[in-house]
Amino acid sequence: MSLRQLQALRRHCHHLTDTMACEYAVDVYVLKIAPENYEVDHALLIFAAACVMLKGLCETKALARGFRQSILSEDKGLLTFHANAILFNIVNACATRRGALRQAMQLLNKHGVQV
Repeated sequence: MSLRQLQALRRHCHHLTDTMACEYAVDVYVLKIAPENYEVDHALLIFAAACVMLKGLCETKALARGFRQSILSEDKGLLTFHANAILFNIVNACATRRGALRQAMQLLNKHGVQV
């Protein structure tokens, strides 16, 4: 597509009433907002939050010959401590369905994510 076509498509997506358009760098993600899409699996949400915090807290730097990723905290114990504190706040601030926390812990154990 041409640049003008992409710009027109982006403008159109932002004006749709039943969608949400999110921009990240040069990409645009269009999400359909419908009542059937509101349901969230609480266990997967907690699992994903833990994975992002414990495994995904890193910094990516562009170098001349590629990219370099480094963990933001070299002190694994400190990172785990803060991630657990944040997870504790998330879990206690949300109304999750019964058994969601247990299922999230099972997923974390199954995938080897240390909490």
